[in-house]
Amino acid sequence: MYDLLVLDAFSSDAIPVHLLTREALRLYFDLLGPRGILALHISNRYLRLEPVVANLAADGGYAAL
Repeated sequence: MYDLLVLDAFSSDAIPVHLLTREALRLYFDLLGPRGILALHISNRYLRLEPVVANLAADGGYAAL
């Protein structure tokens, strides 16, 4: 189990959308320990990914900041 998982793959105009699915988040949290943290660097010049990640977190019951 891991304590920290960092995902930084969203800065270009062709984002890998398969990394922002319910299934992907479930996989990330399966890899993390019970007190683990998933850090997503979602700044993007072309898209606002904050609402997408916020909805995924809410849907999965994850705490988000």
